[in-house]
Amino acid sequence: MRFKWLYFLISGIVILPGVFSLIKWGLRPSIDFTGGTLLELEFTQAIGDKQKVISEALNELEIEYSSIQLSGEKRILIKAKPITREDVSSIIGTVAEKAGEKLSELRFDTVGPILGKELIKKTIIAILLAAGFIMLYVWKQFKE
Repeated sequence: MRFKWLYFLISGIVILPGVFSLIKWGLRPSIDFTGGTLLELEFTQAIGDKQKVISEALNELEIEYSSIQLSGEKRILIKAKPITREDVSSIIGTVAEKAGEKLSELRFDTVGPILGKELIKKTIIAILLAAGFIMLYVWKQFKE
């Protein structure tokens, strides 16, 4: 235990930035936890500056989205509040018209907020159980 303070210092250097970032920015749960839609579209040509076109189309259709991410040269991921199949057809039609090219739907996943709440509950229970078993194991090892 000669280097006890050094170990505490290293632990603090690793843990404190994480705690600070959690307090300052919080956690941003994904669609799995909050409920929403993940829509992946593929263009026939490279995307380039089409993110702006997609953003304008979503705003025009009054669809609330949280992010538009590039996923390769021709693919784009849209994360939004829960939307219907009709909304997806409208999005594809409007974006295709504004972009002047065909696009295809690769993925359309919707998770409801009720499933998200259930997933949060199960995740918290799993974390608490895992932490409890780890503490029991460490306690048993140090007891011997």
